[in-house]
Amino acid sequence: MKLFIRKPLLPCVLLVLLAFGVCFMTLFQQSILDNQLAVDEMYNSVQLTFQVLPGVGSDGVLKLRNKTVTALHAVEGVTDCFYYLQCPYSLREPVQLANCSTVYGTNDLAFFSKEQGVSITYADGWDEQSVLSPGENGTIPCLLDTNLAEVLDVEAGDSFVIAPNARKDTDPGSAPSLTMVVAGTFADETGLVDLYSIVVSADTFPGRSGFLYTSDMMGAFYYYRAFHFHTDPARNRDFQTLKENINSVLKKEGDFLLYSNVRILDQAIRPIEQKIRIQQMLVTPLSILLCLASSLMTVFLCASFSEEVFLRLLWGEKRRRVWLSMMGALILLIAAEGAVTILIAWLVSGTKWISWAVGYLLLTMCLCVGAAAIQQYIYCGRNLVAFYQSKED
Repeated sequence: MKLFIRKPLLPCVLLVLLAFGVCFMTLFQQSILDNQLAVDEMYNSVQLTFQVLPGVGSDGVLKLRNKTVTALHAVEGVTDCFYYLQCPYSLREPVQLANCSTVYGTNDLAFFSKEQGVSITYADGWDEQSVLSPGENGTIPCLLDTNLAEVLDVEAGDSFVIAPNARKDTDPGSAPSLTMVVAGTFADETGLVDLYSIVVSADTFPGRSGFLYTSDMMGAFYYYRAFHFHTDPARNRDFQTLKENINSVLKKEGDFLLYSNVRILDQAIRPIEQKIRIQQMLVTPLSILLCLASSLMTVFLCASFSEEVFLRLLWGEKRRRVWLSMMGALILLIAAEGAVTILIAWLVSGTKWISWAVGYLLLTMCLCVGAAAIQQYIYCGRNLVAFYQSKED
């Protein structure tokens, strides 16, 4: 070890290269994993929402049949859906008025409020869940346009009677009388809903005792006027295939367009995925380059002690003994610098990556020892005269 104390520069440079290579590659691998975890978190946390829109060749009004909705539900990965339907109605009590306005049926009042731009006010004791649940004694909880509530002079808990109507000027006697109970009101802030309209649960639409009580009514009004749905976040990585499957269903059923927030996910994740691909491409070249740098420095270190090898051979020491002696000293040096390198790597990256750092360091140290062994073998095997002449040159 006296050799290294007398000439400390190259051993110190080797230590710097070992520490830099191990710490750099450890942090590089950690960065790749962090980016992969960030991508996984985005895929698992982003909720994709799809919206079915009327096609370019349509009249601009969505008319989505129930069979299409059933086909969409059958697509693997489609989960929650939000929609509303609409049907004309006539007032029967407390006043009679044929084809008064429109009743909207939805499965999600918060969705309807956002979609149609209305502000809902629930009466005391009512909330979204209770409004969308069946009423007592066959009554139907509903939300009224504030204008209709004023005209009818009704309050929370009051009831009135309406009947479905096929936009006729007269109220058909065959239409069922539906008793509505007031659960709240809504204010139309955008003008997207009809004046004097009513909002109820979509479950009240189909069936003999519902708004669509005949096959003619079903054929005329059983359309989804808005349809949004979520997909399972577990399928987010395969969202392109999922989107293609949904579009294939829509193309079979009519002229529809599919809009979604997939682009937001794509724009957020694509740069990180590109960065990961570049990092993964660079891992092997950088690892080899840093290993070779340390190995080359070991060769230079061996070259700096060529005079020591020459003198010991000149004094008559056996070549094998000289080689073993020099290699023993170099191995001890590399081992000591490896221990210091691991300590530095632990301080820089923590214990989580220490096993990977040890593995990479061992590979580098093996290459350094191999390079030193070859270099010392060359020196120990040279002819003394040629060796002396090379030093003179």
